[in-house]
Amino acid sequence: MNQHFSTLNRLAVWILAIASTISLRAEDQPLPVKYKGVFGSSLSIDGTSTVHDWSVSTKLMSGTIEFDTNFPLDPAAEKIEEIKVQPKVEVSIPVRSIKSGQTRMDEVMHATMKRDEHPDATYKLVSLKASETPRKSGDPLQFDSTGILTVAGATKLVKFPVSFKNEADGKLKISGRTTVKMSDFGMKPPAPKVALGFIKTGDEVDIKFEWIAKKQEP
Repeated sequence: MNQHFSTLNRLAVWILAIASTISLRAEDQPLPVKYKGVFGSSLSIDGTSTVHDWSVSTKLMSGTIEFDTNFPLDPAAEKIEEIKVQPKVEVSIPVRSIKSGQTRMDEVMHATMKRDEHPDATYKLVSLKASETPRKSGDPLQFDSTGILTVAGATKLVKFPVSFKNEADGKLKISGRTTVKMSDFGMKPPAPKVALGFIKTGDEVDIKFEWIAKKQEP
């Protein structure tokens, strides 16, 4: 009987020791920090045509970015530390919110982007690394991003530089710019008919954005 209790005691001590170790390790792990997209964001798409250049835009960019407390966000740092844990970023934009201010042009654009079948354009980050572009202390932090962009139901891996800047009230402004081709996403550049013939739209478009996200309380 005594031997039985002795064995149970040793087992209990062993379990407590493991639990304590796991608890200590959990405390040592960096806590996740989450930001959520808020009002103030903007995205524009600029292109060309045989008649004139054109531009459409939206202010609706929902989504989240999550990283641990070790993520380099100190603007005073002259060199960005290596990112050990990749942040999680997911952004969604309603196609219906992308507008030019001209009803007919918006109809053609939304049809090209297959709005009815695919109402949202989405982006998901794959990797982020510190940019080698020289910067001064206090300047926005520069990174090179790789992510998955989905438009009109088609998905493509895209790479472009982004900058991170701390704003007031716990906000973070993430800015970026890239160029893509509509045909890469299975979209045929529009060629709407007008009085004098057809307007041919260029395949390549320039995308520019400023995404404002606010820190969420744990």
